[in-house]
Amino acid sequence: MCPNNAIDPVTKISDYSLCVACGDCVEVCENDARKMIGQLKPVDDIILEILKDIDFYYNSGGGVTFSGGEPLLYPGFLLEVIRELKKSNIHVNIETCGRFYFEQVTPLLPFIDMIYYDLKLIDSKKHKYFTGVDNKTILDNFNKLNQRFKPLQVRIPLIPGVNDDNENIQATCEFLSDADRQTVHLLPYHSMGNSKAKRIDFRDNIFNVEPYTKSQIEKIKSKFFHFGIKAITYD
Repeated sequence: MCPNNAIDPVTKISDYSLCVACGDCVEVCENDARKMIGQLKPVDDIILEILKDIDFYYNSGGGVTFSGGEPLLYPGFLLEVIRELKKSNIHVNIETCGRFYFEQVTPLLPFIDMIYYDLKLIDSKKHKYFTGVDNKTILDNFNKLNQRFKPLQVRIPLIPGVNDDNENIQATCEFLSDADRQTVHLLPYHSMGNSKAKRIDFRDNIFNVEPYTKSQIEKIKSKFFHFGIKAITYD
């Protein structure tokens, strides 16, 4: 029995608005159909897990990417991990939304090989409307990193009707041109997440967005090209 009545005792259907992620249902699930995602682990355990694939990193030229959530919310813990990784000469990449305290992140920079930096919207009001926060800290952190950390790769998650309009693309091109950035990675919206909606009992149809056509992507890429910026997408 769920202590918060988030699971109907007859139908077993979950009401996620009542779930507090206590994990009681996971403990009693006989078929392991319910699982807790995410585990608390010390630095040593994480390093041991990563080092299992060290031969693959060396042979492929790859490495370790810390993504999110937002990995730079935990700069102290992350610093301990990547210090150990660099002892084995493992390439370290960070994916960030850019919303962090810059002073807490600067000690990590000597141990990082690459940063993927998301820029969603340039207009602060629109950014707050779609994400819940303005983008002042994000843009300020980008400008600071741009001066001190050259292996900085801008990425833009393209969402139809959100940030793919001419105004935002133009403003983004101008922003990157002023920063002397010569490449941008475009991450076009795709519908692969639709299959997850049923699993989490998500009834609202927010995923009803058509993916981009090839011609639409090429049109957006051409706008960056006009500013001397190479736009790269991955099929």
